[in-house]
Amino acid sequence: NNSGTIHTGLNQTFLMLGGTMTLNNMATGFISGTGIFDITANFENTGTFSPGGSLETGTMEIVNVFSFPPSSTLELDIEGSNPGEYDVAAIFGFPVLEGTIVVNLLYAPQIGDEFEVITANNITSCNLANSLTAVYEGIEYTFEIECNTTNVTLRVTDSTLGLSDITSEDYDFSIY
Repeated sequence: NNSGTIHTGLNQTFLMLGGTMTLNNMATGFISGTGIFDITANFENTGTFSPGGSLETGTMEIVNVFSFPPSSTLELDIEGSNPGEYDVAAIFGFPVLEGTIVVNLLYAPQIGDEFEVITANNITSCNLANSLTAVYEGIEYTFEIECNTTNVTLRVTDSTLGLSDITSEDYDFSIY
């Protein structure tokens, strides 16, 4: 049971073998890094995956079993539109993708920018939301989530200047 952090660094492998064992990444569990995550045992995931790590970009290779049910989160950091400037989950297997994607936006993207954030041999099923939003310097960006058989791509489709709610008690003015 993982309720803490499992981090694999560059050129490191987290390996769990055994058909009778189960790795349970619990709701507070956090799996991150730029290494290889290789699970051939049973794997249950209600926690968070973060390629690179929180606020660090990178690619995490995931070999064999990857569990991404509705209760799990994929946390992605995006600091640019070029490969290497955003997180990627490279899955060598046949995932079913149903969880939530959360983006930590570290720069101002342009409308039309695309980010291939998940790659796989063959995505068995993709039931992700159609879109997500992220905020950078007060501007809310909308990303379309596009699934196909070998990857998931985020595309910037809109940006809106964020304004806090203004109540009538905040400002007193008259119009003549």
